Amino acid sequence: MGTCKCGFSTDEEKNCNGTHNVVKQVRESLAKEIEALSLDSGEPNAQLNALGMKMIILDIVRGKNGR
Repeated sequence: MGTCKCGFSTDEEKNCNGTHNVVKQVRESLAKEIEALSLDSGEPNAQLNALGMKMIILDIVRGKNGR
């Protein structure tokens, strides 16, 4: 398959073994759980702060920040 480019290979010689497919599934599962979180705590501006944090976390989980 060749050398792993994603960095998630479990192969000792860092050859691609498809581990990135599992990582992708786990990331998407986590993203769905985060998206389902309620943002309503009843405090002023809580929803705006929570929405911003949620967006940052989703980018990280989905690997859109370069990871």
